[in-house]
Amino acid sequence: MKVIKITKKYKFEDLPKDIQEKIALIKLTSNRCYIKGKGMRDGEFYIICENSSDDMYLSYLADSYETKKKNRMTLSEAAKELGVSIMTLRNWNDEGKINFCYQQDSALPFIDKEDIDKQKKEMSRFISNEGKLEFLKENKKTSLNAVIIGPQNDGWFMGLENSGFHVIDDRYDEDSQIDSDVVCSSLQHLKGFSGIAENHPKIFCIETLSRITSKALERFFEGYDNFVKDYQISTTILKAEFYDVPQKRHKSFILGIRKDLKMSDWPPSPNNYIIPLKTALQNAAKSDGEKYTRQKERILKKVKPGKNWKTLPIEDQILYMGNLHPTKTKRVTRGGMSSIARRLSWDELCPLLPKQIDNKLIDRCHPEETRPLSISEYLLIQSFPDNYDGLLSSSYKQSYRNIASSIPVNLAFHIGKSLIKILENNK
Repeated sequence: MKVIKITKKYKFEDLPKDIQEKIALIKLTSNRCYIKGKGMRDGEFYIICENSSDDMYLSYLADSYETKKKNRMTLSEAAKELGVSIMTLRNWNDEGKINFCYQQDSALPFIDKEDIDKQKKEMSRFISNEGKLEFLKENKKTSLNAVIIGPQNDGWFMGLENSGFHVIDDRYDEDSQIDSDVVCSSLQHLKGFSGIAENHPKIFCIETLSRITSKALERFFEGYDNFVKDYQISTTILKAEFYDVPQKRHKSFILGIRKDLKMSDWPPSPNNYIIPLKTALQNAAKSDGEKYTRQKERILKKVKPGKNWKTLPIEDQILYMGNLHPTKTKRVTRGGMSSIARRLSWDELCPLLPKQIDNKLIDRCHPEETRPLSISEYLLIQSFPDNYDGLLSSSYKQSYRNIASSIPVNLAFHIGKSLIKILENNK
């Protein structure tokens, strides 16, 4: 019998059970005595081998460890391989698309190459739509009605009407308080929910925050327990880029279906393609919009398409960001403030449109020209026709806010088609 030292990279639990029974793990005590049982001293494990052939088990462990190490990537390596940010990888891990793993000699997360290959294959399915952005419309009308509630709901109105609903806007129609088939709205909080409760529809659909927790959902319906108890409630995050919208717009949707109806065909089936910016804006009408200050324009001219403040000279970074620059603050940000001084790329989706053009934390500079996106470009990215004037105001600032606040028309269309299927299946 002999005692052999094993380093941290060896893990007893990795061995098959029959091998575990043959090898006794021990710990080294202060008086240099070996005691049977799991334990460690100074970060080192020891093992008792019953005979010389047990050495091969140590080799097995070493080989297994080295093989795993070769088949894994760090987050930075994986991000470079997939062409995404580390923040995106962390989000994918939270969503279960990939799984972080940890090695015994490191506290940093790794990703198996097998997971990376799977994600590559998944991403390759979303080939850019080569045609122009289509404004989806169903020629066949149904007898179903939908009521929309609240301001800046032009996207709901157009999308649901295009999907086949007869749409009533409660802002303009006094007869909107009816026994509705569907009520839709975009609400950030409970204010305005009373209109939905008064309609007592068969289905209600609410666009709300990017993410909504179970506790937030309870607070959302607080005071409406008698109403909500009659409904099956479901929350889903819909990603607009998979519903004919050239924008990464991820919002939570609360769906309520009366308990006497069966829930089916929800959420809407996503597309297997995405629409990049060049496809969406290739025929955009020329229109006015806000302008950058001279200083901002001078700095953004140095940023290449798809890049941001990190590619600027250090002096320009500090000048532009001020106290937000990492050298000036102790604030820790997981996302790296990637929207600051960001120039868009023709080959990518547009990130979420900001409601304020002059927001220093969120820049969406045109891919070629050094200017903000125009009003018509904002409309197209939200899948409105670029000549639509229902959301325009006397000031550019309010027009941008109105457009960015609305649900994209094509996303509302896909939601409408899904709700129609639910209602028709319950006839």
